[in-house]
Amino acid sequence: EDPPVFFCLLVDKKMEEGGEDPLWSRVKDFATFPATPASRQALLEAAPLSAIAEMLADSAKTDLVCRCLAKAVGEGQDEQGVATLTSEEGMQLLRKGMEHPAKTVGVTCVNLMKGMAASSVGLETLVESGLLKRVGEALGDSRLAVANAAANMLVHAAGQQGGAEAVFGCVGGSIDSMMGGEGCAAEVQMRGLELMARLWGLGEECARRCRETRAKQELEKLLACDDMLLQMNAVEVLSLLPPEDCSDLIPRLIDTSENLSGALPSCLLLCASRYIAHAPSPPAAIAAKLCASISTRLSSCRDQDLVDTLSCLAAGAATTGGLSALAQCEGYSKCVVACGASVESPHEPTRLAAMLALSNALSSLKRIQSGQAPPPDASDGRGGVLGRVGCGLVAFVVSLATKSPVVEQRVGALCVLSALCLHEWGAKAGVCVEGMVEGIMDLKDASGKRLLEEKHQVIKNVVSHNAISEVVGPEAHSRMQAYVSRGPYVA
Repeated sequence: EDPPVFFCLLVDKKMEEGGEDPLWSRVKDFATFPATPASRQALLEAAPLSAIAEMLADSAKTDLVCRCLAKAVGEGQDEQGVATLTSEEGMQLLRKGMEHPAKTVGVTCVNLMKGMAASSVGLETLVESGLLKRVGEALGDSRLAVANAAANMLVHAAGQQGGAEAVFGCVGGSIDSMMGGEGCAAEVQMRGLELMARLWGLGEECARRCRETRAKQELEKLLACDDMLLQMNAVEVLSLLPPEDCSDLIPRLIDTSENLSGALPSCLLLCASRYIAHAPSPPAAIAAKLCASISTRLSSCRDQDLVDTLSCLAAGAATTGGLSALAQCEGYSKCVVACGASVESPHEPTRLAAMLALSNALSSLKRIQSGQAPPPDASDGRGGVLGRVGCGLVAFVVSLATKSPVVEQRVGALCVLSALCLHEWGAKAGVCVEGMVEGIMDLKDASGKRLLEEKHQVIKNVVSHNAISEVVGPEAHSRMQAYVSRGPYVA
């Protein structure tokens, strides 16, 4: 039956039984059952927004009323919902909701306005009514859920056509006041800087407006302060900035990391590694400085510091641009050799981090395109030092991939093997290990989707090379092709 009729029957039955308020009963039923355009219209005809808003005064009903409200207007994301919320009644409800003491109401109203912002009519109404400015004020709300919802709404709005002008025009002052100054709490300042960094990456118009603020200067101050937690938070925010807008700060991060101990140096180097990986053309001097620092730490660090440094190497080598930049540096070979040695470490977190770095580098090596400089020593046709290290570990990696009782180690080893087998020389080295093909295709002990998929990817990469047939023989090659054709989940 059509939901509106069904709701009416429910309400009529409760009225006959002398039950609760029929309007509240209808709201409860609507919040419980799936909504359709017809049921939404029927509800709003029977229970207008003003009546729903009055129910918010009862704290026992708040959560359910909020669910009903969001469904009734389609989260503000469709034409019907935008029309309802941009009406005078809708505007009044949103204004009252933003002042409501319950965080559920505040979050609901902000999310409804987020939906509205995707519509040019909705965004224009939010600007003209002053509600967008009110969302900006909510950034400093003591209720973290409301403040986070406000930040997400503004990022969403800024990404719409004309959104940058709307957000910076209405909210720029609120964000600026959060980024530091007398009486500004540290957590509020970090919230404002993080929002600015998120806006920075939305496009050139947002980036231009962000450059005109003092966000970068405030980040520089935090990086130089004595509070390690604030420094780490500042680095996380800095990593959100587009590479071209933070290149001047990266050398400072690397220099600072060399004079510190604990978790902060790795945090600084990780930010620098991400920069190298994603900058279109990272300066050679920055890549050399980072590579030298990672090389030094890999030779001297132990346990968690070593794990963190390997994670930095993994981040830098995760893209073709990052690997290309690092491979031109003097310390590159030392980094690769140290990474290979760590794969055999008895310390499990170190081993896992090393396998991630090695698989990232081998994958990036395969994807290097014209215009990007390959590792200088890769002219040997076998990947240079990266290929030698990978092939030298292949027997150990195959053993881990097929026999380790630790699922995480098996997955990590399979990722290394898969990346190695992207290269013909790596695939040949792999299939020459006794039991490699049979062990990878044996699914009896493969528990979990990830293991099955990684096993399948290894064999798929192997058979992508025509020359493999000559190495393994036609019978084994046919079995491998059949395994690939069946897919990862069929034995």
